[in-house]
Amino acid sequence: YLRQTQPEWRHVPIRGIVYNLVDDRQEEVGLDPTTLEAVETEIKADIAHLRGLLVEPQANLAEINRFPMIDDRAICRGCQFRELCGR
Repeated sequence: YLRQTQPEWRHVPIRGIVYNLVDDRQEEVGLDPTTLEAVETEIKADIAHLRGLLVEPQANLAEINRFPMIDDRAICRGCQFRELCGR
């Protein structure tokens, strides 16, 4: 949302807060134009990678075998997709 409002809020100082769930800690970060551009580029690359794993991207259809399971089951406890793989 921030990138959409950026042109109108060009001179407003912007800060972001990163919250670490593991450490129950937050950190304030600056969001200058260079950082925002880098974040936007990274998000677009992540989305493209995930869409590339889909069988039918237009329908958002996936096959479970394209998402291999990890060996460390302790990580599964915090996974939002646990019900999909049955762990």
